[in-house]
Amino acid sequence: MFYLFLLAHLVADFVLQPYWLVVRKRRWDGLLLHGAIVLACMLLLPLADAGALALWPVMLAITAVHIVADRLKVRYGDRIPGPPIGPFLLDQVIHVTTLCVALGLALPAQQIWTITASPMAPMALYAAAYIVATCATPIGVMIWLD
Repeated sequence: MFYLFLLAHLVADFVLQPYWLVVRKRRWDGLLLHGAIVLACMLLLPLADAGALALWPVMLAITAVHIVADRLKVRYGDRIPGPPIGPFLLDQVIHVTTLCVALGLALPAQQIWTITASPMAPMALYAAAYIVATCATPIGVMIWLD
């Protein structure tokens, strides 16, 4: 199940977050819009695996933590010493850690980590790798070089 949630996160954070929304997240309406996109991506997961439907409370919790993490990054990210890539990477670590912890509390390990736990897990893993290669890495490089 982790691979499906990771894909939903990557789609919401990189594919469906244009630059205007990144800038708009400095205001609450932009931050909540981004949170709604994060939640919508997770709410679509039952289309790939019906077992995800029972995890809607987990999806709400993940969305809440995502919004808080993004708010903290927007407000305090410039106070983190070092290059601007630091807050970006810390934000992504927080998001992925949130997925791991939330799913770890809700499901047995076999349903979280095994690639055979969901028929869509292999495709989700490939799609996630594609998004990292085509969207997340170039964005990270631009932030690093900024």
